[in-house]
Amino acid sequence: MWNNVNENISIIEDKKVTTLINNSRKAERLGKLNWFLFPFFIFSAAMVIAFYMVDFFIINIWYIRAYFYAFFAAQIWLLAQFYLYVSMKPPPLDFGTRYKDRMPDKVLTVLVSCYNEPAEIIEKTLKSIRETFSGKVILVDDSTVGYDLNRKIALKYRVAHYRRGNRRGFKAGALNDIMRFVRTEYIALLDSDAMPTQSFFDIGLAYARRYEVVQFPQYYYNRNRNTVSKGSYAQQIPFMYRIMPLRSSRNSAFMLGTNLIFNRKSIEDLGGFDEHSVTEDLSTSVKFHEKGNRSIYITRNTVMNMAPESLRSYFIQQKRWSTGTIGVFRSFITDRRRSLKVHRYADYLIGSSWYLYGFVFPLLASSVFIFSIFRISFIFVNALLYYTLYLPFLLLSFGIYYLTIVQTGHGVKELFYNLSFNAVSFPIYAKGVIKGLSGSKYQFERTPKDKSNSDKKYRTILPQLTLLVILLTSMMMSGFDAIDGIQRIPSIFNFIWATFYFSLLAPVYMYPY
Repeated sequence: MWNNVNENISIIEDKKVTTLINNSRKAERLGKLNWFLFPFFIFSAAMVIAFYMVDFFIINIWYIRAYFYAFFAAQIWLLAQFYLYVSMKPPPLDFGTRYKDRMPDKVLTVLVSCYNEPAEIIEKTLKSIRETFSGKVILVDDSTVGYDLNRKIALKYRVAHYRRGNRRGFKAGALNDIMRFVRTEYIALLDSDAMPTQSFFDIGLAYARRYEVVQFPQYYYNRNRNTVSKGSYAQQIPFMYRIMPLRSSRNSAFMLGTNLIFNRKSIEDLGGFDEHSVTEDLSTSVKFHEKGNRSIYITRNTVMNMAPESLRSYFIQQKRWSTGTIGVFRSFITDRRRSLKVHRYADYLIGSSWYLYGFVFPLLASSVFIFSIFRISFIFVNALLYYTLYLPFLLLSFGIYYLTIVQTGHGVKELFYNLSFNAVSFPIYAKGVIKGLSGSKYQFERTPKDKSNSDKKYRTILPQLTLLVILLTSMMMSGFDAIDGIQRIPSIFNFIWATFYFSLLAPVYMYPY
């Protein structure tokens, strides 16, 4: 069974990714669209700022004014996110073909981190490593249950088993503890569900000569198992195949916690991994780049990972990521001693603010309800002028967003899943933002791999269902107004936006929990 899977991923990495992403004609077309979009971005940003600044002094009712401020801030935030994503020329992608001088296995130690994972998943991972790597492998077992069985599995595959007596610093603490006993110059870091192919070691051990960190994408082998695994995978596509290559070209590609090879001394010089964050990979990467170290992102699927297969698992994963990432964002806005260059500072600052979408999405969605019920508009601009300048920017942005996904061998379905899962996750993001900004202590939870059912689904998705009712009401009211000729043009656009937001949220009822 494993050999068939290994062959399949080799076909995928050679044909689906390398061929489709590196198609020169598509890359050239995408680059032209980026530059064509730039003037629309400038006009849109100037229009939003100018007209909103004027209207700041018109609104007198305090709660409407407060909402107006928040809406304005959300518009600026969206423009910043769009700018970093779509207004720059796509960088040349590196598929790990530049260097062939691979170092021997003996210079590398593979660390496999584990916390209460099912034994069968650990065994698959250790088996796949032993089929492709002859050097030293250590199972860093931070489990509170099942560690005796894990030790037996490790011994079966000639893998050292390490278990410490405390859980200080979560995963980062475990890695720091075991690194004291590692003597090889390089370390590979893999999660317990990360099954590497031969290419991971061949490419990684060639590039590690020249870069302190070599990072590979997370590719979900179970991406087609159900709608949640499809959505989890689709949500990662723009990040893995657009944003990370862009950041790599600017030497700001950060560690993803798995699927990477790093120079041991470069991390030890930082004092090890950051034990104060549940996203130790991101927070450590900031210090890593401040020291002038170099990282590279190889756009090639060489490791198979496991996607969440239920909303419950997915939400736990997103809560951990959002809390830790916003904690890094908090450090950026409170610590002025950062020594990053301007472009890297911008990459980390804007990138780590992504989970603010947990407040931006419901804010934008509720604005259509306020207009349809109370006739209060938050766009005090001539509709024709607004959509003449803003609509081309919006459509081109979605066009480039779509082309990015198309270049990875995907299409409209993956684009919808991506947008839908971002929308569906807004309450989880919001909780993560609150915890991250407040500095609240986080109780670590692993992403469950089991498929057990839970009776808490409707309680969990109550915020999404509430917003769905609000959007449905907005659609009905705006539709009636458009038919009756009441502010027909604004009502039509309001109906379109309400329908768009509703379509992104509606599948939450059908996603398996």
